[in-house]
Amino acid sequence: MHPILFAPMLTTLASLMMPIQPQIQPRGSDFQLAAGGIGYDSMAVLPNGKLYATYGSKYVRMSVPDLKTDPGYPKPIRGNWGALPESFNQGFDSMSVLSNGALYVTKGPYYVKYSDPSGSTVAPGYPKLIRGNWGVLPESFNQGFDSMSLLPNGTLYVTKGPYYVKYSDPQATVVAPGYPKLIRGNWGALPESFNQGFDTMETLKNGMTYVTKGNQYLRYRDRAATIIDQGYPKTMN
Repeated sequence: MHPILFAPMLTTLASLMMPIQPQIQPRGSDFQLAAGGIGYDSMAVLPNGKLYATYGSKYVRMSVPDLKTDPGYPKPIRGNWGALPESFNQGFDSMSVLSNGALYVTKGPYYVKYSDPSGSTVAPGYPKLIRGNWGVLPESFNQGFDSMSLLPNGTLYVTKGPYYVKYSDPQATVVAPGYPKLIRGNWGALPESFNQGFDTMETLKNGMTYVTKGNQYLRYRDRAATIIDQGYPKTMN
């Protein structure tokens, strides 16, 4: 065969023999933004295994672990979370399922407890004041929580502005000695906006803790939420 005609065959053969490089698809955001491009006010995984997140007077339900909003959402809080005071219907500040298996929701200086696992029946006698029922707290915490979550280490953490407290009992009535403490320096290498306060935090069934601030979020995979995963914070979709 003529050398000129043989050369293209060599080129084709060489390309076929080259190792195929895998196509790495960059992982996108885990979370979808709430409608209107805003972040979330509160977030909790209920006993049914679904993640619920509120923003303003609405809420969404997400499937775990893909964290995509389920069809039919958002829905209004009013009429779907039991007989609530109007202030709660306008939005939650924080919510979490405690070690006793009950869901707690806060709004300003008040909180409610649910008597069912689906968050549809408010327990009798609620709402109640945070003051006097959540241990000895600074006055800023008595006026309302920003976020709260039961971390994988079995401890409840509550944040307010740049501070947080930790509870030493499963009923969240005894604040651990030495608290409150600053978020800065105790939750890993955080962007400054996160040091000033969290909007929401929650631990999923996979043991990873997520914290949100505005339209950004970060993820921890250690039990005490001190080491931020590489590549975070990320922006919600």
